[in-house]
Amino acid sequence: MVPARDWIPNAAYGLGISSVTLPCGAEVWGMGGAIFGSWSYAYGTRDGAHMVVIDVNGDWANGPWDDPIGTFTDALQAEVCPPKTAP
Repeated sequence: MVPARDWIPNAAYGLGISSVTLPCGAEVWGMGGAIFGSWSYAYGTRDGAHMVVIDVNGDWANGPWDDPIGTFTDALQAEVCPPKTAP
């Protein structure tokens, strides 16, 4: 695996698969990509307990993201990372 540049934050890639380390420290594995305004990704935990598959029309994504891939990263974190609790 080598660090991926200009793609998903904290991602590494090698031999057709990638890993992403989420802000909570969890690591997910899968692959994705984009073509003609469509972003498709499928990632899950190594044990198979969590899986996220998403397709986003890049022309319609709205939100606080620099690009539509932010919707995917948010969905991954919501599925895999434990919810934050108030102090």
